[in-house]
Amino acid sequence: SGACPSSGGINGGGIFLIIYFVSIALYLIVGVCYKAFYKGARGTEMLPNTEFWLMVPGLIRDGCLYIYRTIASKTCNKSFDAV
Repeated sequence: SGACPSSGGINGGGIFLIIYFVSIALYLIVGVCYKAFYKGARGTEMLPNTEFWLMVPGLIRDGCLYIYRTIASKTCNKSFDAV
């Protein structure tokens, strides 16, 4: 019947994950090599877009606080009418 999964091969999700992780690896390898050999960077300065990656934790925190405050303001400010 048509309900049986295919036996073997790789599906679209697997291909996407392979491309995704290979792209990240290439981004890091090429970026580190470029900054090390052409810019003379050392240590954490070798990471590509260092300033951006250092800001990410703060941006995630800000986004979580925004979502929390938005949800809290919509659920905690309910008032009841007198009967």
